[in-house]
Amino acid sequence: MQQPLGTEQGLKVLPKIMSDPQQTSVRFMAIIFGSNDACFPDAENGEHVLLDRYKKNLVKLFTHPALEAHNPRLLLVIPPLIEERRLDHRVKSRGYLKLNRSNVVTEQYADTCGEIAK
Repeated sequence: MQQPLGTEQGLKVLPKIMSDPQQTSVRFMAIIFGSNDACFPDAENGEHVLLDRYKKNLVKLFTHPALEAHNPRLLLVIPPLIEERRLDHRVKSRGYLKLNRSNVVTEQYADTCGEIAK
């Protein structure tokens, strides 16, 4: 099973997945982070990243030398709203005791992502 990535893990993975600009060119890149970072601080999955740190991590991702070497057009995708009732069922089916995120918190991360995109 693939582990979900947040901005903390993204910063570690980015240099490993970016090719040498001499070998191939990345013209476009979609960056989709925030849903996992927006988990509640006390969530059992341990994926929460403070909002201020999330913002700093996104800036670090956009300005990372491995990415800037390609000078791609970036598509920044905000964290989507969730269906809390369906998510509650899914979370509990995975063995967690309670919901680990909400639309109210996710919206804060989406707004922050949108601010950075400007």
